[in-house]
Amino acid sequence: MQALGQQANPLWLAVRCIGIVLWVPKEYATAQELADDLRRFLADMLHKQRKWEEARRLHEEVLGRQRKVLGDDHPDALASMNGMAWLLATCDDARQRDPARAVELATQATTLAPQQADIWNTLGVARYRAGDCKGAREALQRSMELRQGGSSADWFSLAMAQWPLGEKEQARKRFHQAFLWMDKNQPQDAELRRFRAEAAALLGMQDAPPPPKKEPPPTKK
Repeated sequence: MQALGQQANPLWLAVRCIGIVLWVPKEYATAQELADDLRRFLADMLHKQRKWEEARRLHEEVLGRQRKVLGDDHPDALASMNGMAWLLATCDDARQRDPARAVELATQATTLAPQQADIWNTLGVARYRAGDCKGAREALQRSMELRQGGSSADWFSLAMAQWPLGEKEQARKRFHQAFLWMDKNQPQDAELRRFRAEAAALLGMQDAPPPPKKEPPPTKK
């Protein structure tokens, strides 16, 4: 999963744009690279706002230009590959999904950047969408290794990949772990909420915050 939760916030995007402009001399060789970065962030925001056709079109345009001009192994091209793969694997509108292409893009990206956890997460989700649960489990476990344990972004998807493989108890544990982490750290994240609901439906578990723990009554002295 991409670490892009706050990018649906227009204020965050504006701050990011200002930061990019201030650092143009050091980060960007050309105005086109700056424009591509801004358009990629806009595509991510459009995805979060459920404007999938516009997001896909922007991702396609930016990725095509970056691969041609910068090369596949350029960090900007890799970020665009990951963003495009994520959209094709997770879009709410099934008509915009293309799991096979998402797997292709994410596989290429992990080959070029094997230490980037976010890309391994994308590959895991894409493989799950393509029906490759074993491959999904492998990629998500690699993502977790790179994150020193992972987060709900890995665990909800891993639970869904484990379930069809017959790893029912492990899947339930991962779901519970993901639920507690999300409830503590990112309870309002819309994308995590969607993954939680999907995993809960598959595993037959409750999609609701766990009840608060009851404190034992004080012991009388």
